Amino acid sequence: MKINNITNNNISHFHDANKKKQGIQKENGVQSSDRIEISDKARILQTNKVSSKKFSEIKEKINSGFYNSQGVIDKVAESILKELS
Repeated sequence: MKINNITNNNISHFHDANKKKQGIQKENGVQSSDRIEISDKARILQTNKVSSKKFSEIKEKINSGFYNSQGVIDKVAESILKELS
């Protein structure tokens, strides 16, 4: 792979081109801006946030191996079989 030298002329060329582009946008009365759209599903999830206390409890159970216990594994297996039948 060949990398060409970058000179101040190259950088100033890009800078000048960007200034011209900005000038055109302002002359037309339109300025570009970033925009974000949040889906309805994301809004619902945001309003139904899990409390930090509940989150901490779940995290603690995961770290202690609670979900690896035979009782939990049996319940999950039963639920899967029920869903499949």
